[in-house]
Amino acid sequence: MKEKIISYLKDKNIEIPEKIDEIINLYFGSLVSTSINYWFDRCCDFMDNIEPPQPFVRPDSDIAKTDKNYREQFSKLNNESKEQLKNLIKESIEGVLFSVFNNLDQSSIGEWKISLKSADGNEKGFVNSDTELHEDLYKWIDTFNEN
Repeated sequence: MKEKIISYLKDKNIEIPEKIDEIINLYFGSLVSTSINYWFDRCCDFMDNIEPPQPFVRPDSDIAKTDKNYREQFSKLNNESKEQLKNLIKESIEGVLFSVFNNLDQSSIGEWKISLKSADGNEKGFVNSDTELHEDLYKWIDTFNEN
C-alpha cells in the first residue's frame, strides 16, 4: 500500500517525506485537492460552455434539464461577472472544507483522527497525527495546484 501511495505522489511531482503519517497526510490532501478542483471545474464548465461536454443520453431527464438551465442562465453573464462568480464558488468550496476540518480539529466532545487502514483492517497511519486538518487544507491546495 505504501508503495502505491508513494508512486501516486511521485506522479504528481511531490517530494516524498520519510514518515508514513506525513505520506498519508499528503495522499489525503491530494484527494481533497482533486475533489475541490473537480467541483470547481464542473461549475466553471456551466459558465464557459453553452453545451455540455457530452450530450445527455436522456435529454428529458431532470439532470439534463438542470444542466441546460444552468448553461443558459450563466451564458448571459459578462466576463467580469463570471470571474467573480468563479471566485465565490472556489471560496465557498474551500470554506466549507475549512469549516468541517476546523470543527473536527476543535471538537469539544473528543479528538478526531483520520486513519488509513489496509483492506485487512490493519492501521497504516494517520492523516492528522501531528497537524490540524484546517491548517493543512491550504497547504494541500497550494501543493497540488502547483504541480
